[in-house]
Amino acid sequence: ASAYQSVSNKIAQIDDEARAKKLIEQIPDEKARQNASELYESAKISRTAKDGKLEEAKKLIGSLSKKKTQIFQLVSLAIDFHKKGTEKDRETAVNLMKDAKALANEYPEDEEELNDLMEIVKGYATVNPDEAFRIFEPIVDQINDFVQATAILSKYNRRNQNFKKGELVMKVNGYSWDGLLLFRYINHIQLLGKADLNRMSSFSDKFGRSDARIIVKLFVAQGFLKDEKKGENSSGSSGGMIFIEN
Repeated sequence: ASAYQSVSNKIAQIDDEARAKKLIEQIPDEKARQNASELYESAKISRTAKDGKLEEAKKLIGSLSKKKTQIFQLVSLAIDFHKKGTEKDRETAVNLMKDAKALANEYPEDEEELNDLMEIVKGYATVNPDEAFRIFEPIVDQINDFVQATAILSKYNRRNQNFKKGELVMKVNGYSWDGLLLFRYINHIQLLGKADLNRMSSFSDKFGRSDARIIVKLFVAQGFLKDEKKGENSSGSSGGMIFIEN
């Protein structure tokens, strides 16, 4: 898998589209081939936007087959433009987020729609924190329901590693995209904390379970520690698990 990823990364840097697509077609594994194609399209969109061809980049995004990929690309562009700092670029970022938000269901009915909406939260955490918190507030209730339901089911599934003796296990490293929703949205929660620490601390108290509240607050603190350590040469720890127990 890592070999395929390395090849995909190199193909994504190729400007010659015909050559890139020919190389992608030669990848034998279907899933790896699809991932390489998506990665190339993503890089192509980014290059087009950086060349000042925003409308062309938006057309490329509109031609993507998956809605979640369209949302991801729009949010990525919005964050990039916001970071440029000029009034015009920040206005562009706001408009890109409006386009992304229009593709998402603000009242998600399934897990996929919730993932899309959390991508919107991630973008707004940078572009417009007030809007990010407004969207995130009702999502807390859904995460609460999911965590509680999973806790009950874990009693009958010994392979479930998200709980130990009925309590949540915080995975500092090694959490997966298909794992518990709370762990899946670590980065989103940390971005909200960076945008407004006091407000995110208040939101942490909305989580129903005491172990979930503690974990969210630890995630937020961890996000700030990461920023403080940027640029420092430190061996650090390799991570592990923290068990939250009564």
